[in-house]
Amino acid sequence: MMKITDDLITLSKQQEALQNQSQNLNPNSMEYDENARQQENIKINLDKIMQQMSSLSQKTFEVTPEMGKALGDAKNQMNMSMESLLNRDGSLTAANQGKAMESLNESADMMKSSLEQMMKNGGRVAVQCL
Repeated sequence: MMKITDDLITLSKQQEALQNQSQNLNPNSMEYDENARQQENIKINLDKIMQQMSSLSQKTFEVTPEMGKALGDAKNQMNMSMESLLNRDGSLTAANQGKAMESLNESADMMKSSLEQMMKNGGRVAVQCL
């Protein structure tokens, strides 16, 4: 779970950097294609994280449906970002990328809280065994 949380934070930072680039794009810029490629790479990495979370959810109840929903929202925003990149709409692209980043952060926060709860529960179990 810690690795997934770290990966989500890394993706969020990549998404934020891409959003900052997209805000300054000129409609005639060739950078739209490069940003679309970067957005696709971030989305591919999100898919990998979603697969890891799905696998983890088979082993623990700590992976909640809300976490999955937040990741699904992030993926939808990334898809919308790709569409707005194709339409060369920098401001809409940046807005969608910002929403994707928010969803990634939300999921990372939920994972972190879940991890903290597991640690807290684990600590109580150890104390009870003594």
